[in-house]
Amino acid sequence: GFGVIIKIEGDPLKPDLRRLTNGIPISHRYRAMTTFEQGGKAYIFGIHEEGYANIWRVSEDAKGIPSGFTLEYYGKSP
Repeated sequence: GFGVIIKIEGDPLKPDLRRLTNGIPISHRYRAMTTFEQGGKAYIFGIHEEGYANIWRVSEDAKGIPSGFTLEYYGKSP
């Protein structure tokens, strides 16, 4: 699977969606994924079907435009 970062702008009842990145490869074998923000940075949390979880930080280029993902955490369930 691939991840794409999209910015939601405008009227909440009729928002405009703007694609910020091209498809960035992510495994298609995740059971669940969610996003969150901490310290002004965007993160993705995913639970893999093989029993581990990852947290990626959304990377930005010099202009602050999302450019990919950096693995921040890898954890295996017992």
